[in-house]
Amino acid sequence: YYDLGSHMGCTCGFSYSTDRLENHEKRLKDVNDCFAYLNEHKANNSLKLFAIMWDEFKENYESRIFQPQILDENEFYFPELQILLIE
Repeated sequence: YYDLGSHMGCTCGFSYSTDRLENHEKRLKDVNDCFAYLNEHKANNSLKLFAIMWDEFKENYESRIFQPQILDENEFYFPELQILLIE
């Protein structure tokens, strides 16, 4: 298991928007690097991503297919409270 995210457990470090210009190029590079890693290792593995708020846990979480590719270079965030099945 690998933990992706900030020291607070969130995925804020992997989100970006051109509305918030702070480190946009670095955040875009970080997401591209993350997706390259996921794409490289998904062939022989079952990969799942999960982002939650650490102060609450539900019994069940929705799962959905997630394809690691940048769709919009202006904005990206990992959906929270869902299990993302990497394809």
